Amino acid sequence: EGCIVTADAMSCQRETARKVINGKGDYVFRLKENQPALHEYGEVYFDDAVKNRHLYPEMTSMTTTEKGHGRLETRTYCLTTDLSGFENVDDWPGLAGIGMVKSRITKGENVTEDIRYAITSLTDVSQFSSAFRTHWGIENGLHYSLDISFNEDHSRIRKDHAPENMAVVRHFVISALKQLTFPKNASIKRKRKLCAYDSDLLASALTLILS
Repeated sequence: EGCIVTADAMSCQRETARKVINGKGDYVFRLKENQPALHEYGEVYFDDAVKNRHLYPEMTSMTTTEKGHGRLETRTYCLTTDLSGFENVDDWPGLAGIGMVKSRITKGENVTEDIRYAITSLTDVSQFSSAFRTHWGIENGLHYSLDISFNEDHSRIRKDHAPENMAVVRHFVISALKQLTFPKNASIKRKRKLCAYDSDLLASALTLILS
């Protein structure tokens, strides 16, 4: 009750929305092609709304800028409560709006852009942006840690269930290393190296994994 539930596209289902609303909460669900009608509505609506802003007074927006890890990321959040063009809106419990998040990442001379969509029971763009940023910011932060500490993006493990199994192992290790209080202020990558040199420190990390 009173919480905002965020979830990836796999959980973007009517029954999930119903459970959240029945529990007196709100939701923000990532939208992909697994819900083609909603996804297409979002694509078509925002494509025109961004180009012709003055024709869509019901759309609200805000922009945030973040610097870190040698890159600049600008995110534009747009939210509309106009669902009049979506025929099955009543089939989705609590559905009040569709949002778009456009990210522009500048790293050196490289610039990449990404557009994501989400459905929500929220009607305030600042609440929508905060929920989206918190959920997927944690996800992106974990991905960054895994890539820097384990070079995960370049892993050549492909056979059978090995990629999923190694992902679980890496997550356990990341969690344990974050809990190590010594050495103070050391990065995850440095703690990992120190564990390879110091059997006592390694034992402490393994204890945290097994606890």
